[in-house]
Amino acid sequence: MIKFQHHYVQNGTKKTKVTYSISNRLDGRACVTIYAKGYDRKNFRDVFGDLARNDSDIMTDYFEGSRATIFSDNPLYSEALKRAEIVAKKNQERWSKRK
Repeated sequence: MIKFQHHYVQNGTKKTKVTYSISNRLDGRACVTIYAKGYDRKNFRDVFGDLARNDSDIMTDYFEGSRATIFSDNPLYSEALKRAEIVAKKNQERWSKRK
């Protein structure tokens, strides 16, 4: 069972640091994209399995990190969306105080 937390996602004993993005793709499909923080691809793949993607061919690619895109028809979508909305709200509150 995958647990979505503010700074990480956990699947059993495996844990990976992440950031969240809520978006609608150009094709109109609603999704939550979860990006790995850092270069720990193994734990990210262990947590997300076949959902994990990385189209880079080098370990330290600055522009392409591991990610998992969860679409609205996936059973994990509601929990991922709920956590992503909480994180987005907290980030917005934090950054609005800096103005």
